Amino acid sequence: YGPITRTVRDGALFLDQVAGYHPADADSLPAVDYSYLDRLDEPLAPLRIAFSPNLGGFNVQSDVAREVEGAVNIFSELGHEVVEQNDTLPEMLMWWMQVGRFQALASMWDIYTERREDFSEPYVGGMDHALTTQPSDFGEFGRLRAELNNQLWRLFDDFDLLMTPTMPMEAIDAEGPIPRELE
Repeated sequence: YGPITRTVRDGALFLDQVAGYHPADADSLPAVDYSYLDRLDEPLAPLRIAFSPNLGGFNVQSDVAREVEGAVNIFSELGHEVVEQNDTLPEMLMWWMQVGRFQALASMWDIYTERREDFSEPYVGGMDHALTTQPSDFGEFGRLRAELNNQLWRLFDDFDLLMTPTMPMEAIDAEGPIPRELE
């Protein structure tokens, strides 16, 4: 999930504190031999940037698309090579939701069964749907995730950075409602 910081400087300071090997994390890597914070003032070498306006098929709200394209143009103006990519990614949203809900349900089973009435109706519906998850679902999800990983691996063989909207719409109020459609 990663840190969310307000500035690049804050992100660099965070990485200086937490990046590096940890015996409890099999995926951790050795620490670099420099300070991320100290390197912020170094000039950035020209990057080769893949720009995916919609990750290969997702609907993106026009104001979100406009802001992302504005950021892409700034990178181009700064001398970086930007190449538009329209590759289609494996359709994983529903699988990710299904398996994610199942994992969430597994981690909070006691609370869910004891206090089910405290959860919203849509949340209960999603969790109940998670109960239909079968071993074959995990197999299909694993296959699609491997396909996505391989596709991204190939992309990052050719590019230094992928720019794309992280959300198809502007942020919504935590109280909801969640929009059912985009413009």
